[in-house]
Amino acid sequence: MAAPIRVLIAEPDPRARFALQTFLNAHPHIVVVAEAEAPAAALVLARAHAPTVAIVDLPAPIRAERLSLVRTLSGRLEIPVIAIGLEYDVRESALTAGAIRFLEKAEVPDRLVDALTIAARAAGARHRVKCHSRRLPDVAGGVA
Repeated sequence: MAAPIRVLIAEPDPRARFALQTFLNAHPHIVVVAEAEAPAAALVLARAHAPTVAIVDLPAPIRAERLSLVRTLSGRLEIPVIAIGLEYDVRESALTAGAIRFLEKAEVPDRLVDALTIAARAAGARHRVKCHSRRLPDVAGGVA
């Protein structure tokens, strides 16, 4: 059995966070490990809980700190990000910032679980490649 998909939710609206958590926890292969209202808290929680995937809400108009969160999670922390929002207009900004997928909130019930599964597989493949590309010591103690 595969390890569960560990999810961080970064959503400013407490009702939306609760709804996402409830929806995702109904799926046995998904575990919400942390949730945050503010980008700074999301970064602290991402470092502490090492989620497989992050969901970041991008309300319109987009605030710079939310795009910075997407950049940091997907870049420096190497956590795939699925961005969600009410308006499709923020899609390009989300993808440019590093999100691997953008979903309008109306699409979330139908597409989020599949998007998380695909993102988790991509993260796992990237981790395996990174682990296999490390240099191993040879028998004489040098580096192969």
